[in-house]
Amino acid sequence: MKTKALLKCIGLICIWFLSLQFFSILFRNADITRILSILIVGILVFCMNRKNHYIRFVPEEKPRMQIILLALLSGIGLSFFNMISALQFMLSGAMEEMAQVQTDDVSISLLYIVLSVAGAVVEELFFRGILLNLCRPYYRAASAIIISAVLFAVMHLSPLMLLHTFISGLVFGYFYYHTENIYIPILMHLTNNLLWSTALNAWLFGPFMSLTGELQGAVIMVVAGLVMVICSTAVFAQKYVK
Repeated sequence: MKTKALLKCIGLICIWFLSLQFFSILFRNADITRILSILIVGILVFCMNRKNHYIRFVPEEKPRMQIILLALLSGIGLSFFNMISALQFMLSGAMEEMAQVQTDDVSISLLYIVLSVAGAVVEELFFRGILLNLCRPYYRAASAIIISAVLFAVMHLSPLMLLHTFISGLVFGYFYYHTENIYIPILMHLTNNLLWSTALNAWLFGPFMSLTGELQGAVIMVVAGLVMVICSTAVFAQKYVK
């Protein structure tokens, strides 16, 4: 049954990936591809949840305010830690590529913001709500969380993003597994996306980088973000994980 559950997870990822590749070739437009990607995941979530009811959309109890605050702090910390992708560019000397990535990632477009929000929601429903819960009956907590995090990282299709998407997936999964409330990882993911993938990135991170210098600023943000994530997760584990 363990192997069957894992193969189901991989099969769902393959369906998403192949559909995404087909539409990207068909339309050759990044915005259309993102929209269709969200729709594909939404359809997969609907079909899987309709049959097996993996996701509880009405939690048994409301989350405590402390859990919400810890989730927000973790989301903010993960957005800081995401600077590790830019740091990799700096250390490799690919400054022009880094500038291009930052230009691509930062947008004041309302569509881009909407896609960032919608993407965070459907990805959490899919990776935590469906895939993690699909593995949950057959694997220990750590294994189920790691499987969903690995698939989450791989599906982003970017070696540059591999480390911080994997760490993010672990944190999202850990909070979800021990709260059984899908809205907690959604909140964390939304916080991360809105700080990192929209104009807030330029408003908050840009001035800081200009004051400290690019390399020093990136290192400070990565370390600060990691400390925030570790501290908030440790407090959550101590108080709310049985």
